[in-house]
Amino acid sequence: MNRQKTPSGPVMCRRLKKAGIPVQKVIRRLDTGEYIAEAYHPGMEHPVESSFSIANKIQAMIDGVRVISCNDKIAEWRDGQPVIWASVTFQWIPNRVN
Repeated sequence: MNRQKTPSGPVMCRRLKKAGIPVQKVIRRLDTGEYIAEAYHPGMEHPVESSFSIANKIQAMIDGVRVISCNDKIAEWRDGQPVIWASVTFQWIPNRVN
């Protein structure tokens, strides 16, 4: 049986960025195998897309993704209450070839 190697967080981050998904960092939890993708601007001065929007893009780009959670930090003190940090936790189960 051929098994695909599960990509590290930085490798997954490069894949997402290449697909146009605006993430700055991706980590892979070794204990669960889940990925946590984060979107933010340094200093959090500018808004980012919501975690739900990013999750939809990830699911559209990668087959076998199951979104576990979406979290946003909303700047309630700013006009329009923009999202300044977004996090998507997901699991990826690649297709296995027998």
